[in-house]
Amino acid sequence: MILQSTISHEIDVVRITTSETLIVGECTFTQAPLGYDAFSKLRDHVEEPRWTPEDGGDRVETYALFSRSGFTLAVEEAAEERDDLKLFSAGDVVEALS
Repeated sequence: MILQSTISHEIDVVRITTSETLIVGECTFTQAPLGYDAFSKLRDHVEEPRWTPEDGGDRVETYALFSRSGFTLAVEEAAEERDDLKLFSAGDVVEALS
């Protein structure tokens, strides 16, 4: 398995979870809630990791947003409407590692 990416955008998290699923994520550690623009940029650059499943099929992309200070209402609404977007607070990460 080889992942190749151009350096036009930094993607903070790239993880292959199954034979076809690719998780891409953005992490912020600011005092402001993470806004929809971060999700939009991530979607715009999801093709940067040039990876195809071993069976040659289509890949499935899932988005993960991590934020120290929460999320704007627009991001929270998008996550409620989409099955491919997951939101994680700093507390979620600490809890998962405990």
